[in-house]
Amino acid sequence: MHWCLLAVAVVSQHLVAQAINETLDAADARWHGAKVIADGRTGGAAAFDGKASWIDVGRCPIDAARSFMLTCAIRTKDGRFATPLIARDGEVLGLSLVIGREPGKISFEAWSWLSVRLLSRRRVDDGQWHLIEVAYDAATGSAVLSIDGEAEAGARLGHGASPKAELRLGNNIGTDQPFHGDLDQVRIEAKDARSERHKLFVPTGDPIKLAAALARVRGRATAAPPF
Repeated sequence: MHWCLLAVAVVSQHLVAQAINETLDAADARWHGAKVIADGRTGGAAAFDGKASWIDVGRCPIDAARSFMLTCAIRTKDGRFATPLIARDGEVLGLSLVIGREPGKISFEAWSWLSVRLLSRRRVDDGQWHLIEVAYDAATGSAVLSIDGEAEAGARLGHGASPKAELRLGNNIGTDQPFHGDLDQVRIEAKDARSERHKLFVPTGDPIKLAAALARVRGRATAAPPF
């Protein structure tokens, strides 16, 4: 049984992005206690026990000067605090997906995580597969979090970088925040991620206008097209 992972490293503006396109299975030395399951969102997936299981994917440099798209399918019944995905180097965070800052909700957090967090409105701890997408646009410094094609949150992230970040699935790095659930279709792609949702979520730097834009999008989220 194999679990397919496509990870495209997002690197600094002085380097060329390199793609990693490979099939991983539980015999891979980067797997630590994680198991392969057959009923992924598309084919196999990786299951994490919430105790001592993770996958160390490898180098994943992150730079606010480069646009990217993060995609990840997630399934869990556990809405408690955990880190399903993170790219960091010591204390320098590149990006992460966190669940449970509010029970069952997803939070996208990057280099400015101490002051900026994109928290979903809806919970994902219903035991069903959910597709998480984060589109980051370097030109505006803004990111938009979507779940199953519906816009959830957006904000400007400011400047930052983690050029030596390592990507881990299933737990944090340097602190224990184990994820209890399944992951599939993980992608971090260096690409132009700007969409109409950025215009709605981050029309200006004015927080009042941003709040108004969020309210408008929430009112018609079900009609919003996927990225």
